[in-house]
Amino acid sequence: DDQFQSFFLQLSILVTAMTHLRTALEEGDFALAERAMDEAEEAGVGKYINRVALIMVGTQVNAMKHEMQQFSQEVKTKANRLIRGQQDFVTVRKRLAAASYKLNRDGAEQMQKLMPFLKGFIGGNDRATIHMAFQAWAIEMDQMKRERMIEEMYGKRFKECEDRLTAWQQSVIRNATRSVVRHMEQLNERLVG
Repeated sequence: DDQFQSFFLQLSILVTAMTHLRTALEEGDFALAERAMDEAEEAGVGKYINRVALIMVGTQVNAMKHEMQQFSQEVKTKANRLIRGQQDFVTVRKRLAAASYKLNRDGAEQMQKLMPFLKGFIGGNDRATIHMAFQAWAIEMDQMKRERMIEEMYGKRFKECEDRLTAWQQSVIRNATRSVVRHMEQLNERLVG
């Protein structure tokens, strides 16, 4: 019976000290928290409070570690999407460059094929010279027309990809910033409160 009363008294002192300590910490009054810890030490329950505090800190550290891992995974996922968007952008740019190269190469090949014929045909004939100039102009106009067509076909897609990539990058940065700020606020609240 005396042991029960002693145990109950120590438990009562422990609960009271923990309540005072928690209230002091929630209010941010560290002087009051220090007094509560001193009272707990004087009553002989300080070591129990330290154990409970150590367990709570460990639990919070594990929770924060888990949250940090989740946050890191979210950032990795968003970064992977960004990388894929950049890869799509590079692919479209390569296709445009390949189409432009092919167009230039085909135009140059046609000119090479026409040159011997034109040299033999001209041979001092003014009319042939005018015809050759007109043919060269027509080839150049055809090439410019193809370039415009390629620009129209791929230019819009290229611009759309570039605009979407920029908008997505800005969105990812905004969301990541908000997420980091919110996460830091939550961590700060847990540490303080």
